[in-house]
Amino acid sequence: MENDEKQLGSCLKTIIDSVEKYLHELKS
Repeated sequence: MENDEKQLGSCLKTIIDSVEKYLHELKS
């Protein structure tokens, strides 16, 4: 179970990074 949580965490981090990059592109 702990492994799944770690995977989910890195998944969310990747998604958040992508969203932040996308928003940054929109602003410029």
